[in-house]
Amino acid sequence: MVPLQTVNGRARASWWIAGFAVIGVIAFVVEPHINRERHLSRLGTSAAPLVEAIRAFQTDTGYPPATLNELVPRYLDHLPATRYRAVQTFSYSRGPGPEWTLEVPSTSLMFDVDAFQYYSRVPAWRLVPAGQVR
Repeated sequence: MVPLQTVNGRARASWWIAGFAVIGVIAFVVEPHINRERHLSRLGTSAAPLVEAIRAFQTDTGYPPATLNELVPRYLDHLPATRYRAVQTFSYSRGPGPEWTLEVPSTSLMFDVDAFQYYSRVPAWRLVPAGQVR
């Protein structure tokens, strides 16, 4: 026969384990969204010189650069890093006319790939959900 204290001790341990499991699941689901806001803030800071350089190039030439390398060394000493561990470099694309986009892919959970995107027409960083990334 198992003493009553042992049964109660096992019951308490089970509740603790279940509680930590629930907290772990919540953290796994919520944490990426919390970090995304922090990453958007960091991207805004680290990309500011890059955005300014693209705009200066566009003002001087009348069109955005074909590649980011055209900005070095006249507008920037070097291309800045994203300060985002998963992806260190900015992806850049030039659209029709004066439009351009900076983008940094972001992974969420296992296969859902979103992107942080700065579109010249709407000058602010935003999170573009998977499936809407162009």
